[in-house]
Amino acid sequence: PLSDAQRLLAGRGRPAERFDIIVNATRLGLDGGGRPPIPVALLALARLAVDLVYARRETPFVRAARARGVPIVDGIDILAAQGRLSFERWFGAAPSWTIMLRGARSAWKRRLSETA
Repeated sequence: PLSDAQRLLAGRGRPAERFDIIVNATRLGLDGGGRPPIPVALLALARLAVDLVYARRETPFVRAARARGVPIVDGIDILAAQGRLSFERWFGAAPSWTIMLRGARSAWKRRLSETA
């Protein structure tokens, strides 16, 4: 329930079990600085951390999850998945996930170097 989540985020109480997934859908950490949007102790209880942000640097959310050994899905992964689904819808064939992800990461790095 929402009241349990609010209590945990306020640092009161302990969760009864692990979380399947924790998603950062905020813009916090977009500049690579600051703290994660949730207490880092909760990240250690996640089986997967998803950050919808794709930023110049790794976000504090991703850094904290990685430091705790939590598998990560970052914003570029999400962008590549969206692109893959769009391609499949438009052209009727799903491109290779590996190629889509490699292409998205490469394009993002090029974009960052052009704007640096």
